[in-house]
Amino acid sequence: MKNKILALLLITSLTLTVLTGCSVQESILSYFYYSRGVNYYEKGEKDKALAAYSQSILLEPKFVVSYYGRGIIYSEQGEEDKALTDYSQAILIDPKFALPYHGRGNIYYEKGEKDKALADYKKAAELYLQQGDTKYLPQVLEVIKQLENK
Repeated sequence: MKNKILALLLITSLTLTVLTGCSVQESILSYFYYSRGVNYYEKGEKDKALAAYSQSILLEPKFVVSYYGRGIIYSEQGEEDKALTDYSQAILIDPKFALPYHGRGNIYYEKGEKDKALADYKKAAELYLQQGDTKYLPQVLEVIKQLENK
């Protein structure tokens, strides 16, 4: 088990290094802080999770999942502008990552910005469909249907 974890960490680190140009040490630390953020979030310690995601981003500014994780927390804390910024940055880094479109669409929906919400939900649905994601696709399709009927 320990060897599998080390192998996974090494593969993740090397992938980050190749994709982002960061050193292996920065990539490992960034992934460490991202993982720490996930653990804190799952325990309900959102302030600690936010700090961990932010540290991950400082170490590796192109680590897309840290922006997404931080965006979720900002959204839950009612800091929509910060969440929009993080979701948009995640999309800029990886336009094929569906979850930030979904998250940004949720914020636009709550703000009453129907056209922007619809565009993001449609993009998320397209990506979910391409990637075979059956968990979130039905939710997004339902919201699209509601928005198009308004």
